[in-house]
Amino acid sequence: MSQIAITPARSIGAIDRKLFGGFVEHLGHCIYGGLYEEDSSLADERGFRTDVLGLLRELRPGVLRWPGGNFVSNYHWQDGIGPRDARPRRPELAWGGVEPNRFGTDEFLAYCAELGTEPYICLNMGTGTLAEALEWVEYCNGARDTSWAQRRRANGRSEQGVEILLFDCGPAVDTTKIQPRPLDEIRPGGLGLHIIRGSMDAVEYKRAGRMNRLRLVKYAGASKGGSACPEEKAK
Repeated sequence: MSQIAITPARSIGAIDRKLFGGFVEHLGHCIYGGLYEEDSSLADERGFRTDVLGLLRELRPGVLRWPGGNFVSNYHWQDGIGPRDARPRRPELAWGGVEPNRFGTDEFLAYCAELGTEPYICLNMGTGTLAEALEWVEYCNGARDTSWAQRRRANGRSEQGVEILLFDCGPAVDTTKIQPRPLDEIRPGGLGLHIIRGSMDAVEYKRAGRMNRLRLVKYAGASKGGSACPEEKAK
């Protein structure tokens, strides 16, 4: 008989808190109505939901990644800085909504400071550019007398910048290989979900009230379109 011995007093190394990170995306009520809700009686003067902050503090995330996810492939960070009432509302192509840009870079960095976690920014390498990414780094970290560093100071962020140690970027999208689809075939879910549909045997994406439900099926030992799994036969 196999046995497992647990010795809590024995230490074999330190666990980096970054292993226990979190991820927030502009999807559903994750940001608006979740972390951030300006008109809520539960929000502070910055619009941060204090009840959500309290629960997240209990989790003690080592890092918090933002803004996506599929969302970031069409997110242009300059839209989310400066006076909130002057920020543009943009079509949100990943999930089919409208992005008001009221929660942007400065709000995210302030939220991480309030939560006591390290900010982890994911760059837009879909519709964005290398120049846009470099300007975002300058806006966040620049300490010299440069254009985007001065813009950050004008927006009320610290003189020396905020040191962000984690930046994430994905491979650039080859727009010549993206095949257009008729408008009546476009559904919420973004490019990632359409890629999943091509590799799985069954994909079901639904909005259920305030929740998103994604069901994936891959038949073991059968090619796509082959014999159904027991669950499917029972239907």
